[in-house]
Amino acid sequence: MEDAAFTQWFGAELATLPGVRAVTLGGSRASGTSHPASDWDFAIYYRRVFDPSSLRNKGWQGDVSEIGGWGGGVMNGGAWLTVAERRVDVIYRDLDEVE
Repeated sequence: MEDAAFTQWFGAELATLPGVRAVTLGGSRASGTSHPASDWDFAIYYRRVFDPSSLRNKGWQGDVSEIGGWGGGVMNGGAWLTVAERRVDVIYRDLDEVE
């Protein structure tokens, strides 16, 4: 799968998770400064409630934290995954905290 197709497909997959209001691509992939070994950084935005088990249930290899499992402030947990042979980080962001 080409990188552009992966970005669209994975973003759409994250957008289907219950409670997710928006998905963004960040990091070097978003800024155009990535290299072939760069990971993929996505953020999911929800309001007040997100159940990480919905991400875990997608069955992708890796670790999925609970809300508040790490970070602080606008980052309150996330996942480190391998999806379609790519290293992917997913950050949880509560819109109430972001605003």
